[in-house]
Amino acid sequence: MTSPPMDEARWRRLEHLCFEALELDRGERAEWLDRECGGDHALRMEVDRLIVAHDQEPGFLGRPLLDPASIDLTPSIEAPPPATIGSYQVGRLLGRGGMGEVYLATRESDGVHQSVAIKVVRPGMGATDILDRFRQERRILAGLDHPNIARLLDAGVTGDGRPYFVLEHVDGLPIDAYCDQRRLTIEARLALFQVVCSAVQHAHHRLVVHRDLKPSNILVTTDGVVKLLDFGIGKILDDPLEGDAAFETRSQVRLLTPDYAAPEQVTGGTITTASDVYSLGVLLYELLTGHHPYRTTGARRSDLERAILDTAPRRPSTIVASGAPAHGSQPARTAPEIGRQRQSDPTRLRRRLAGDLDNIISMALRKEPERRYPSASAFAEDLQRHLEGHPVRARPDTVRYRAAKFMMRNAGWVTAAGMALVALGTTTAVTLRQSRRVAIESARVAAERDKAFEVRSFLMEMFGASGASQSVGDTVTIRRLLDLQVASLDKTYATQPELKAEMLEVLADGYDRLGLIQDALPLAQAAVDLRRAHPETEGAELGPALNLLGWVTHESGRSAEAEPILREAIAVQRAAGPPQREGLARSLNDLGVVFNALARYPAADTVLTEAFALRLDLLGPDHRSVGITGNNLAATYYFSGRLPDAIRVQELAVEAIRRSLGPEHQRTVVAMSNLAAFRRTNGDWAGAESTFRELLAIQERVQGPDHPVTARTRTQVAQMLLERGMDRADSAALTAAESEYRLALGALERSLGADHPQVGVTLAALALVVSERGDQPGALALGERALQVLARSLGRTHPTTLPALTRLALVRWRLGQVDWAIDHQREAVEAYRTGAASASPDASRAEGGLCDFLLGRGGAGDAAEAASSCARAATALNSAPPGVRRNAPYVFLRLVQAYRALGRGREADSLLATVLPMVDSMAAPGGSLRLLRDSLASPR
Repeated sequence: MTSPPMDEARWRRLEHLCFEALELDRGERAEWLDRECGGDHALRMEVDRLIVAHDQEPGFLGRPLLDPASIDLTPSIEAPPPATIGSYQVGRLLGRGGMGEVYLATRESDGVHQSVAIKVVRPGMGATDILDRFRQERRILAGLDHPNIARLLDAGVTGDGRPYFVLEHVDGLPIDAYCDQRRLTIEARLALFQVVCSAVQHAHHRLVVHRDLKPSNILVTTDGVVKLLDFGIGKILDDPLEGDAAFETRSQVRLLTPDYAAPEQVTGGTITTASDVYSLGVLLYELLTGHHPYRTTGARRSDLERAILDTAPRRPSTIVASGAPAHGSQPARTAPEIGRQRQSDPTRLRRRLAGDLDNIISMALRKEPERRYPSASAFAEDLQRHLEGHPVRARPDTVRYRAAKFMMRNAGWVTAAGMALVALGTTTAVTLRQSRRVAIESARVAAERDKAFEVRSFLMEMFGASGASQSVGDTVTIRRLLDLQVASLDKTYATQPELKAEMLEVLADGYDRLGLIQDALPLAQAAVDLRRAHPETEGAELGPALNLLGWVTHESGRSAEAEPILREAIAVQRAAGPPQREGLARSLNDLGVVFNALARYPAADTVLTEAFALRLDLLGPDHRSVGITGNNLAATYYFSGRLPDAIRVQELAVEAIRRSLGPEHQRTVVAMSNLAAFRRTNGDWAGAESTFRELLAIQERVQGPDHPVTARTRTQVAQMLLERGMDRADSAALTAAESEYRLALGALERSLGADHPQVGVTLAALALVVSERGDQPGALALGERALQVLARSLGRTHPTTLPALTRLALVRWRLGQVDWAIDHQREAVEAYRTGAASASPDASRAEGGLCDFLLGRGGAGDAAEAASSCARAATALNSAPPGVRRNAPYVFLRLVQAYRALGRGREADSLLATVLPMVDSMAAPGGSLRLLRDSLASPR
């Protein structure tokens, strides 16, 4: 039986039936084909023939290479392979495609045995189109010379007139099978993939597009050498009329393998090197995840093509939690199996892929060719940057991310900040116009909103790496630039309330990051008021506005007032659903900071843990936001007495922030300062002081002396000087400490206002320095003001207020106001015992101070209470970190003194003998500890 003439419509019908049938299980095909073909037995036979050819060579239908009018679809007997081709002895068949066959062959030459692969046009395939394609492939291979591309060795024509060419024989596995059999790690897979990119880039340099990049065309030998094969549908860019253009026009057949085809290949659009970049993205997706970006069980070719054109693939880090259906040569696999093949497990694999690798692959798989990597080498270079810990091109916040990295290395970046601020109004207007289409284009609007959020974050992070007094150009400071924008708001946006609200938030955020909190607060409040006046924007816009207001309220020193504002922001963003997840994570983070400030550490732990997990899932481990939340969670651990956990999490946070924002950014300085404080508590005094001084130098240079972060860093240096002066009776250190504290106090008062809690903390520390230097009246004035500021803003029993109370008690004691001092020291001790900071170093110091005062007064019952306080302090110090245990010798000596006052001389002498070696190792000559030691150790 002969088939009817193969017109275009019949060929399209045949092609459709073949691909649809191949997507069905074998047991379902016969019944489905009987139904679809009806009584057209010739059509059914044609489909069966093509399916058999596909089963023999799976790439056959994925790579149709001939004019359907030239196909003889009647059954035929395959001709046996020739014994020789040219000077080569032909061996076994390696593969068969639509236009040719590939044989393993050998040749003996001068005693050298050579194995090769010979590709020859199949018998009967003499159509002009086939010969043109074959010559095109030979011409492509002749122009390529790369160690990872199979080399063309020879060419010729067989005795019966069929052209052939000879290639080096590659004895290897498809790259995906090789990686899985060897259980290669993600890093090893990336290394192999970069070699593939190098080979593809070599072809691109010679204006050749491969167009069929897939695992079966990329083999890896047993010794790990990658070889790129099969340019059978390759395209020479500078010769568009050669071969494939005429072929596609006449045959209506698209040259592609659907699973690896770029969108423009599916639609028949222009093919460029970007098409190969897309296929490389699919390949890397499979190598890293074990999944195809689109393929699911039961999907048909039409569904696959629609997905390629219209659907964004799931992020690689999210898909590895599920098993993969059978695909190509790969069997179905569970998620644990996929993990084991990468020497990992689903959880660790998700974390490894999240962040840079998610973004790199997503960039390669963008629908628009112009938005992908410009070349295969650029793709490989971004992977190398990721492996080396450098910024990658493919981050979602590319503009901010790259600009921040650039600014770390260039002093003249501030001009860009001014230009970007001016441009922000236009960007925001475009975003707002897009947001009005939410009802019909929600996905696109969400993307635009995210872009606007990142643009704003980019600007704000630049402010976080600058000082308010730095110049834009030669004449205008950043502070002045913001002031000018504020002055123009009412006039510029009088009829655009939504845009005005957005700009109010931008400016408030800018003032806040420059440390100008009092300027930020009214703008943030005005933005919330404007949002509330337009309730149609609440779900998308009110949550972030409330978050900003809550944060600035906390920054202004009113943490208790910030809590309900941030709770409302969280409720609004939870109700808004997935589009607000990033905003929700920020609100949770900021509420955790507020809870830390309010000493509500269990509550802080809860919300910060949720924020940390959410940001890690959304952004990956290297994102600055993950580092910021880690920094805050570490603080919670520290305040809760979990110092090892605090140091561990803080080290991770520092690394994430430093990688994403650079070593001199404000957030990096804050994170490093916290880590140094934790390490100081753990006993690393020298390292902590060196770090604090280095950070202070950075802050003074980058953000200036008046920025709050600079001032807080300065107080850390001053604290080190104060403790050195007290331990060693070092008057020079005390003088230097007073100078640093006064500089910090002035900066904080100017930037935060005289009633800010941080001002109170600095006043209390300065009072102690002045008291140690002998000026008790001056210390009294400072101490009373400190207590007043802190009690008014935080409450008298807050853990931040209590050190101010104990220091004021010490000043009162030194002024002879003994009863006042004891009463107020006792008040502080009771607050510590019943409060959230019972395990803090300050609690132990307060107990020791009360013991000191009671022993000094010597009244009835004072010795017993003193011994009780000292025993409490000593017990706590026994399990305290090394940096806190440095207070232990003084407490133990006071306990010896209390035992003697109680008439328990034997216990006192035994304890003294035990602690003297520790005291002698720490007591500096002339210091208070040495004097107390000598008084107790001298003969009575």
